[in-house]
Amino acid sequence: MWGSSIIPGKYIDPEKLSMALDILRSRGLSFDEAFMLCPNPFIHEQINRIYDIVYDYCRFINIMIHVNDLTRIKIGVISEDDGILIISDSFPKLNEQRNNILALESHGFDKIEILFPVIPGANDSDITDVLKFCRVRGLRLRFIGGPPLDERLDISSIFSRLKDVDLGEPCGYFMGCYSRRMAFYRDFPFQVLSRYYRDPCNIVYMNNANLVGKCPLSEEMYRVEELSKVDPTKCKCPLNPKTLTLIPKVKISFLTGNGVEIHEEELEILDMIDRNWSIRYIAEK
Repeated sequence: MWGSSIIPGKYIDPEKLSMALDILRSRGLSFDEAFMLCPNPFIHEQINRIYDIVYDYCRFINIMIHVNDLTRIKIGVISEDDGILIISDSFPKLNEQRNNILALESHGFDKIEILFPVIPGANDSDITDVLKFCRVRGLRLRFIGGPPLDERLDISSIFSRLKDVDLGEPCGYFMGCYSRRMAFYRDFPFQVLSRYYRDPCNIVYMNNANLVGKCPLSEEMYRVEELSKVDPTKCKCPLNPKTLTLIPKVKISFLTGNGVEIHEEELEILDMIDRNWSIRYIAEK
């Protein structure tokens, strides 16, 4: 994953990106997918160079772009094999851009997905409208339950109550940190993504300050030059909660008929006397 807006107007240095990937590959790491998180990556002066570098290391590139920014996509830069993840938080916005989505399809891009965030208090009719829209258009669809650390929303319960929707079991992960499950609206398959604490989360993140860490929420970020000494894949994952592990511990005692309690330590001594027939031996031990 790469790209961020923590420093407005600053973009990843292609040479730093290449150096970081070289170091990671020298450790035997390989990546199936790259996600471009920059709000508008196509104004990067060296976007073609960035793409060439990433294509050498990853099988697929996924572009996450807001539905209102579809016209900024440069057709000549991206490949037909790339995934285009269109983020839309309302059905009216999505419906307004239907012609721009059709234009992308007409250029041969068939890996277009709608990524629809579901927020607390989400309207069931909005969700149903999106389902109908994608079903008619044949678009892939993922509903996502907010940020990975958002505790306020149980997205599965929303889809469980919707008419004509069948929710399946978890079947994998998305972006390394979301639990993915298949669902069906009548005969139309779609995916529901919910927060999931997974350690390790299989993510390496590079931001536009050319710092590398575990993921966008990491407190530990390192300069590319430090990667020869630090392995970002082994850094603490901020998505993994601090859990308290409790180990059962049981103590046994007996109560005699006249109310005398024989504790565990006394039972152990009596057992040793019974097995060794010698109080002196037990005292020496």
